[in-house]
Amino acid sequence: MAKSFRSKSILHRLRVRLPVFWRSVLEWFSNHPYVSAYLVGCVYYGLTVSWMFGLRTAEIATGAAFYVVSISAAFVMVSSFSLGLVFFVWLYRRLHLSLADPKWWFIPAVWIASEYFRAVFFSIVSMGPGGRIGPYWTFGNVGYWLVHTPFVYAARWGGLYLLSLIVIACVVGLIRAFSTRKLMPLAVPLIVSVLLSVSGWLVYRKPIGPTKQLGVVQFANEFSPENFSSSANEELAKRPAQSYDALLLPEYSHLWEKSSARDTEAISRVLKDPRGLVIDSAPEAQTEAKPGYNLVTYHSGDGTPLFSQQKWFSIPGGEYVPYLYQVILAYAGQEQMLLRFNDQKSINHGEVPERPFHYENVSWGAMACSGVIAPELYRGMTLRGATVLTNSASLDTMGLGMAYHYQTRDMAVLHAVANARPFAQSARGGLSYIIDQNGHYVAQTRERGYDFLEGTIQVNKAKTLYTIWGDWVVWISVSIVL
Repeated sequence: MAKSFRSKSILHRLRVRLPVFWRSVLEWFSNHPYVSAYLVGCVYYGLTVSWMFGLRTAEIATGAAFYVVSISAAFVMVSSFSLGLVFFVWLYRRLHLSLADPKWWFIPAVWIASEYFRAVFFSIVSMGPGGRIGPYWTFGNVGYWLVHTPFVYAARWGGLYLLSLIVIACVVGLIRAFSTRKLMPLAVPLIVSVLLSVSGWLVYRKPIGPTKQLGVVQFANEFSPENFSSSANEELAKRPAQSYDALLLPEYSHLWEKSSARDTEAISRVLKDPRGLVIDSAPEAQTEAKPGYNLVTYHSGDGTPLFSQQKWFSIPGGEYVPYLYQVILAYAGQEQMLLRFNDQKSINHGEVPERPFHYENVSWGAMACSGVIAPELYRGMTLRGATVLTNSASLDTMGLGMAYHYQTRDMAVLHAVANARPFAQSARGGLSYIIDQNGHYVAQTRERGYDFLEGTIQVNKAKTLYTIWGDWVVWISVSIVL
């Protein structure tokens, strides 16, 4: 039986049941594995980051060049991600792996190594002034498929890549079970996955720390500090006095800039303690010599700065132009486009990652905007002592579609569960939410525009194994491959 199984590949069994045309297509894909992997990757990642094709890049280009830059940026991202799948196929063939081989259990490890390679590879492709090289670009990781299932609690042991390992192990096990007519190849990864998930839930389900009442302000996507101020005041006026321990504002909220006395009165009224905490992100003033920084800021209720730190992680095309596009623009004689972008959008970047701010028995781990896409950034913040995680975001200024907002919301759920920390986002031009440490929505918005959320969160001091050890699944997988 084993010899017969090895002599007939799964593809061969599939071919004999297909019409002639589809047999020819399958034969072509089988004979061109790298091209096939790239094309499949383009379809999958093209759908995953479909929001890239609607980006507004007026800061870089206008007219016909606008569409060229927008489409080419999407193509570069999709193409870079697809090369990760090509890398997987190359490793698969180089190691002579097969679903029909006793070494089939190597396949999930090879997949994890290729997913990690893809995340790092795109950070290199998109590198620019102030850019960061690392595993920050995880769009499309199959581990996200489990975010809204009970299996997500396994992330407390190994993060996103453990979830990806579970998905691939179960897929490979299912194919093996179907081919061999035996349940064991599927039963083993399923049982292990259930044990990891149940134990992750039981060990970390109860937070250790005080409860806090949090208010979250959401803004529409517009550029009017006066409207921000007046709209925020209207929302706060509807709230009972002394309701919140802390308020979370979006990036570029501009409070205390136009009507300082009015903002102070409105905010101080709803805080339980007039010295209560207000978190947002504000731009540092630019000079003619160089651009300023984006600052993650903490204020008291009267606007007095308590603490600020420079934003460390930035998005290509949103806050800097990648070197790749600088070369393209230079050779195309479009240096003015680059200068225009630098004048309007470019910022400097902090030298060290953000760290928590301890205030009134809570360590607040606040980041701004783009940090939400990278699990490693929030893991690092938790490792440094954060007991609550937040994000102040300015979204949709580049035309991001709802698919982006839904994906980053899933990422926020993963941050909360994997680190066993409540997570809150306040957005301008995007979605806002408060998530507890077990991944449940305490409150959320479903549409963009002006809104207000409130909810009770319980901070947590216990650190998960993932928080302490990081992506150990990746390093074990890479060691297996090597």
